[in-house]
Amino acid sequence: MFRKGLERLTRLGLVSTQKPHVAIDLGFSSMKLLQLSGGENPSIVAAHAVSVSEALREDASKRLEFQLSALPKALKEGGFSAKYAACTLPAGQTLCKHTQASGDGPPMQSIVSANLASQLSCPSEALRVKCLAVPGARPAGSSGGDAGTSEVIAIATSAGLIERLMAALKACRLEPVGIHAECQALLRAFDHLHRRAEDASLATMYLDLGAGTTKVCIGHGAELVFHKNIAMGGRFLDRAVASIAKMTMSEANRARFSLTSVTRQPGAGGNLGSVAAGPGGATALTGIPAIDAAIAAEAARARASTSEAVAGVMSDEDRREGQPAPGLSRASDYDAQIDLSEPLSAMTDEVASCMRYYESLFPGRRVQRVIFVGGEARHTPLCHHIARTLRMPASVADPFARFGHDAGLKVPRLGGEDGAGQPAVDLNQPQPGWAVTVGVALSPPER
Repeated sequence: MFRKGLERLTRLGLVSTQKPHVAIDLGFSSMKLLQLSGGENPSIVAAHAVSVSEALREDASKRLEFQLSALPKALKEGGFSAKYAACTLPAGQTLCKHTQASGDGPPMQSIVSANLASQLSCPSEALRVKCLAVPGARPAGSSGGDAGTSEVIAIATSAGLIERLMAALKACRLEPVGIHAECQALLRAFDHLHRRAEDASLATMYLDLGAGTTKVCIGHGAELVFHKNIAMGGRFLDRAVASIAKMTMSEANRARFSLTSVTRQPGAGGNLGSVAAGPGGATALTGIPAIDAAIAAEAARARASTSEAVAGVMSDEDRREGQPAPGLSRASDYDAQIDLSEPLSAMTDEVASCMRYYESLFPGRRVQRVIFVGGEARHTPLCHHIARTLRMPASVADPFARFGHDAGLKVPRLGGEDGAGQPAVDLNQPQPGWAVTVGVALSPPER
């Protein structure tokens, strides 16, 4: 992705597509590192995760600074030996939007880049834009007869951020071989599910439930046809819990993951009032004020719609009742003290809006299943509630399930070098939060 920046800073033509590389995922609550072996049946060579402190999570600039400064030590602790590396673009510093453009190939790229630069009132050379054409789509707002007009997913960030990431990798003596948008990496992690020609007709929605945002990706087989970042994630729900139970954010996170149901029993009553109207996701700082303002505006719009949803939420409980979706089990118990119905209603309304947009692009088609990934997908009651609300077959993915690893593989432990504490990543447990990292590890070098 962002080929111009890569070509200027690296000689990608000398890199073999068979060379394994270190995949680095710069997430909201942690930085994840993964190295897979090459070949048809890769295995895990090394894995490590570095947690981001509570104090840094709300400031995108400080969070990225911490992650990049912690990278050399993390590579050493994890025993990574590759000479090459690829990383993700931080979601909070990336602007993604569906748009329409005429032309194809380089002309379309130039048109979209110029239009974005104009909309953001910034020099075109300050932007790095990736355009993903959506084949077969009827452009939004068209009557179906607009010849030469294509639906496009535009992914933009600042040139300065790209150069900063490249420089950080080079400082670790790693040759950069890619900077990937999370949406593309996510679908790459599931390429193995779509090897047959008929798989292209299967519409799958991937819900990446992260701490900072929820990413909605819809694919036709292995091809991305819809993407949107929603400025509501686990952090958004933690604020609701913290307000209800008068807890700190850390305590609220632990309490939320202990819930066996995210809503109360019918008739239990309760109202969250203005809980969901608190501050939103992290402040994005890309170095381009126009991009920062656009990302902040999108977050503000999401918070405004959340407040409206909370204020106008229906009091009847019938709409939250129904049968669980196939692949998810019904929660066996309730915590009567915490009811997250209203903030969850705001989240699912946003997801439903994404589905409606997709259906406008592809009249007559429907999303056929949901696959949950992301760290928040470890909380089964949350996935259960979303799937039941959307009334769709659903499952939680474990991207590590297809990989073997050496019995002697040493994963760094948290809490010091003496071996005390929990492993940074437990390879014996499902890890839905590693889907994007796996996708980066499986992505070929970009040229």
